[in-house]
Amino acid sequence: MSNEDIIDQDIIREFIDDMKHKLANLEDLIGSLTPNQVDKSSVDEIFRSLHTIKGTSSIFGYMKIKSLAHVMEDILMMIRDGNINITESLVCDFLSGLDCLSHIVTNIQKSGEELESENGYRDCLERISSYIP
Repeated sequence: MSNEDIIDQDIIREFIDDMKHKLANLEDLIGSLTPNQVDKSSVDEIFRSLHTIKGTSSIFGYMKIKSLAHVMEDILMMIRDGNINITESLVCDFLSGLDCLSHIVTNIQKSGEELESENGYRDCLERISSYIP
């Protein structure tokens, strides 16, 4: 294994560790959202984390993570702008989205590839996208 391969593996390990940390933090933040109330600081923090996840995953070429984080980020912008209300179903679907992202990260850790079941990923993406008017 060359030095370049070792460095690449170290960078991917850092990416995975960072993603796991961010997803765990997001689970707590999203789980604390209250239907029909907007805690601007929590929404902003969730938005920033998803924005970072979107950007970092894009750099590594993980487009499924990027796409799902992007849709969730768009919905948070609409919540901030008052165009969408936080509902119990939205919170549940966002938590399901985090589960999907977590499975993808685990697959990357095991195989180096996203590999999340196309149907499971697509269903999750469509369900979350349905909140966009």
